[in-house]
Amino acid sequence: MSLLVFMTVLFGQACTHPYFHPVDSEKTSAANNSGNGTTYDGKLTFLEFEADFKCENKIAAKSIITRENGVWTLLKNSPQKCAESVTVLNDVTYSGSSNFLNYNGINYALNLNPATANSLREFKVDPTASTNSLDSTPGDGVCADSSGKCSLQAAFDELNGVDLPAIINIPNGTYFLSSTLKIKIDSTVQIVGASSSNTILDGGSNTAILETAINSNNHPTRVIKGLNFSHAFSDASNASGGASAISVVGSVRITGCQFHNNTGFAPAVLAGVFSHDVIVEDSVFDQTQNVALLVHGSSLFSVLRSEFSGNATGLIVDNSTWNVTIKGSSFYNNTQGIIVWSCYSGCLIENTTVANNFIGIYISTVLNNDFYIRNTTVKGYNLSALTLRFDNSGSTGRLFLQNSILSNSLSGQHNCSFLGTTAAANLVAQNSIVDDTSCGTAGIQITDPLLQALALNGGTTHTMLPNSGSPAIDSGDNLICSAKDQRGAPRPVDKLGNGAICDIGAVEVQ
Repeated sequence: MSLLVFMTVLFGQACTHPYFHPVDSEKTSAANNSGNGTTYDGKLTFLEFEADFKCENKIAAKSIITRENGVWTLLKNSPQKCAESVTVLNDVTYSGSSNFLNYNGINYALNLNPATANSLREFKVDPTASTNSLDSTPGDGVCADSSGKCSLQAAFDELNGVDLPAIINIPNGTYFLSSTLKIKIDSTVQIVGASSSNTILDGGSNTAILETAINSNNHPTRVIKGLNFSHAFSDASNASGGASAISVVGSVRITGCQFHNNTGFAPAVLAGVFSHDVIVEDSVFDQTQNVALLVHGSSLFSVLRSEFSGNATGLIVDNSTWNVTIKGSSFYNNTQGIIVWSCYSGCLIENTTVANNFIGIYISTVLNNDFYIRNTTVKGYNLSALTLRFDNSGSTGRLFLQNSILSNSLSGQHNCSFLGTTAAANLVAQNSIVDDTSCGTAGIQITDPLLQALALNGGTTHTMLPNSGSPAIDSGDNLICSAKDQRGAPRPVDKLGNGAICDIGAVEVQ
């Protein structure tokens, strides 16, 4: 997979999928899809594409400038197929004072508000450099410490030297930090490691790793990819406003990262009160002493194809967060799996496995909003554990349990717990399996779902397959069943000879 950095310059009417991302990874912004046909709307976003991604026969945005390995490519101001976009530009210039890209006499305006600079900046860290050595002359565009090497700290010094978009590429290696790396600028930033297995930022159990300062913009895009954040530590001063591994402000996409054995008084990753759009995908959170991921007031939040295991708490969503989507993910062997204390709209857990946690899913509805758990498997580990807790105190919000499994024990009522005077009545179950009566009986089969042990059964996340003869097979409702299961396998599949009917739970027996 190669990394391409796209600057989107959109003219004319909106297009349906301007970024050509798969649906699960796509973030469509109304601001980025608008324009008056003659001027650019002032938005700039970095995006990542797979090298072999095919977008033929899909309509491009009206105008896109792409950049790969220092070469610019222009999609001209009309809808066209990607395969037709072959014009290669080598003479695009950037004006820091006027905020535009210029090509062939045409200015493409950018809303960057830089101080002074003449190009998009890219810094490649030298793994032989001393990790914490300072840049000799921050802001001069050259990443070099006193020995002339581009250290990790020097790259961040240059990043903050001028308020311009930047990319920091970090090769394989272990980088031991003595102080927290900071992002202070308002512009878009990418921090890219070679892989989450081999590019390791290590806090040495005494320092936080990465912090984004509150700034005037509050909505810059941060892309953090292919990094391992290990042994980060947050002291008591960070307990209410910081994190051990990453504390982020603005919009962030965390993709293909691992967060391992991070400790202290704060979450491993915090998207704070000024966060905007937060997307976590294809990442692993394990052995966190506190909360692995805390989202505190984002306008859009998604967890896609990620794993949370061995943490005190896997995920907490609170403080007026909107549009919460958790898909294709696994939460297992945590004390608490998923806690959603505040979701104002678009609230969904789908194709997700939650297993062997003391509390599996804790949902609290606010402002009378509904929450949906769909094609999800939740398994407890003993009689004192809860698979689902639902609290609608002060709200009439409903919780919909659709095509899902709750399993703990046939001998006791330990799946559901309710807080709030209407919570029990406002659990709406549809085509689900629960192995006791604690959740009620309407819309529920009270039976053992006959699940196999948690394992990697294809895909990248752990799942629990139904055994042969499981009542979950071919028992779902196709009208509320997603087209793919947690592993990305197709639904529905006919296993019993009665037609293609989707299975209940997170995985479809193929």
